Amino acid sequence: LDLALSLEEEAEGIAARLLNLPDQPSVRLNIEGQGPLSDFAADVQIATDGEERLSGRIALADVAAEGPEQLVGQRLQADIGGDITALLAPRYREFFGTDVQLRVDATRREDGALAVDDFRIVAQSAELEGKAAINSEGWPTFLDISGFVGNAERSAILLPGAGEGTTVERVDLRVDYDAT
Repeated sequence: LDLALSLEEEAEGIAARLLNLPDQPSVRLNIEGQGPLSDFAADVQIATDGEERLSGRIALADVAAEGPEQLVGQRLQADIGGDITALLAPRYREFFGTDVQLRVDATRREDGALAVDDFRIVAQSAELEGKAAINSEGWPTFLDISGFVGNAERSAILLPGAGEGTTVERVDLRVDYDAT
């Protein structure tokens, strides 16, 4: 696949309205990548009002077992980040801040099981990292997650997507679970 996708629209355009972006800014999206679908990588950039908001690389690759070529699953690797405050409702901007980073390395096996070998999420008021394994029935078999949600002042911070007005002062998280 050779992919060169570019979307540009003026303020109050279709994408800004569908995504419910604050103030419906102009939007530019670029995705460029090449390679077979079994080993594909793309660079992604999103900008609003002429300012880059999010950029990074996303890669997909088939994973084969050692020995004869047996497909085990598909691996996803992503490393993206940027200042997404302009894409968010104003009430969530304090939580995310001006430098959000997401890194993930995960494999979905053919049977539906998911192995997250590494993930890291960093925002102004949150930092989480770890590993996880979910079996084909959707149950965790391994969790190793640590991090925090909160701010340096330990004042109430609004949690995004957790219902209307759900706040925390600080959450320190350490999860260790191994089904074996």
